[in-house]
Amino acid sequence: MRNHPAIWCCHATTAAGDYLLHVIAADVNALDRLMRQEIARMSGVARTESVVATRVIKARQSLANAAKALRP
Repeated sequence: MRNHPAIWCCHATTAAGDYLLHVIAADVNALDRLMRQEIARMSGVARTESVVATRVIKARQSLANAAKALRP
């Protein structure tokens, strides 16, 4: 997983799933192939679930700016 070119980020979670992956795929068909033919077949993967973001509600800011906003 660490070296897979389509896996942009991987985070451990406290949710029902163990990991949250951010992947890069050209389109829905490429995402389907990635999920079924590659990720689902990786050692230790019991199941997969997809969530597709449709639009940005709030974009990230730098951590430094976020920390400044929290200071009293």
